[in-house]
Amino acid sequence: MCVKIGIPRSLFYYKFISFWEIFFTELGAEVVVSEQTNKRILDDGVKACVDEACLPIKLFCGHVISLKDRVDYILVPRFTSISKKEYICPEFGGLPDMIRHTLRDLPPLIDTEVNMRSSERAGLKAAVQAGAILGADRLTAVRACRTALRLGDSSHLLNKFGYNNFGSEGRQGSDHAGVAGLGETFVNSKLNRNKKYFFSSQKGENCPQPQKGENCPQPQKGENCPQPQKGEN
Repeated sequence: MCVKIGIPRSLFYYKFISFWEIFFTELGAEVVVSEQTNKRILDDGVKACVDEACLPIKLFCGHVISLKDRVDYILVPRFTSISKKEYICPEFGGLPDMIRHTLRDLPPLIDTEVNMRSSERAGLKAAVQAGAILGADRLTAVRACRTALRLGDSSHLLNKFGYNNFGSEGRQGSDHAGVAGLGETFVNSKLNRNKKYFFSSQKGENCPQPQKGENCPQPQKGENCPQPQKGEN
């Protein structure tokens, strides 16, 4: 029976799930992702965490609770930096420790550190360390890493892991990127090209934006703003 790896559907899940899912599958493991965020998951996280923890951390904790009795390992990377010369929120770095000391009866955590502040090739090192926790040797982990980068929707990770070209087998980057928000994704049109953000309450639906020199219509007194219908921009 293959090992089951639980991945919480929260925080950096939407940025790295394609890579991790293929990586662990290549190592012979079965990936189990927590369900979509719901009230029960949020309530469980709020009850388990200290009051001072931010809402995204509480939500992550709720996703871990939903996984812990169904898997052999849970992926909780220790994120320190995901870009050269930059750090991210320190709560991410302490997340594995917070989870261990907050929740009981946990399976082992895959808590490899991801620290690309000095070198973006450190992403490969993190993958090798994660593989080692599962008993994979370095060569096997490196091959699984390369396969995940080549086959997954991971074009944004190629340089970070020290690979610049995988030839025609690599997938081309999409003009649209997913933006994570409390466990859901929203359409972000050409995020890295022109920095224009188009959000809406419906997944895949864009809100109309005013053209240059055009003012947004304002509702009259006693009048409600019209809401876009399903399938309408």
